[in-house]
Amino acid sequence: MNVIGENVITQKQSHTIGEDGIGEYSVTFFHTEEPTPPTLDDFPSGGLSGTSSYKLTQASVETTEGGFLMSLTYKGIAVDGRKILTVDGSTNEESIQTHPQFPSWAGTPSNPVWTNAYWEILSEKEEGDSSSSDVKPKKLTYKFNGFKPNAQNNLAGVESWLVPGTVIQTTEVIAGGFTIPQTGVRETPSLPGWSFTGSWLLENVNIERHGGAYRMTKRYRQGGSNGWNQYIYPQA
Repeated sequence: MNVIGENVITQKQSHTIGEDGIGEYSVTFFHTEEPTPPTLDDFPSGGLSGTSSYKLTQASVETTEGGFLMSLTYKGIAVDGRKILTVDGSTNEESIQTHPQFPSWAGTPSNPVWTNAYWEILSEKEEGDSSSSDVKPKKLTYKFNGFKPNAQNNLAGVESWLVPGTVIQTTEVIAGGFTIPQTGVRETPSLPGWSFTGSWLLENVNIERHGGAYRMTKRYRQGGSNGWNQYIYPQA
């Protein structure tokens, strides 16, 4: 025990640091006279070195034999610059028509592959013609109606496919004075020692305060076969 004042004795103290770099310092003082807890966001004089960012997050006083116990908990950035990566490998179901190989399997609306797929013939009216009869087709287009029973590459009956759509989260601890990132934008995740290919969308940002530290978690979703539409989702 450490006597730090005429009526105050340090009863116990602990300092823990999490994987994300957030530190937690807890200390309990014994007082012979009833104390007044310090104001939140204060840090006591004589605190641990390297804890200048720590802020008071919890304070309590309880009666004990011969005096009072005041327990204080502080949190802040103990290790700066840490980033944590979480990966959730997943897939999304999309129409088979979005597959990169679809044109070689079934053709296109303007150039169907009749031997492998069913295509419905569509006609467009001539421009400026609003009559309901004797309409001369301007051009022919086709709508895909599925693969034939004898379709090559075992495609008979196939209507959709599973597109890789990995979701990742990056977590970092930062100090105050930051700008909240905009969501719904195309942004490639950034993490030391890692590289990310493909098209990514920043779809969620979560910020939690821990004393003098802020834990920011960003969630990114990988685009499908064609990536995220640049006209709908702007670049960050």
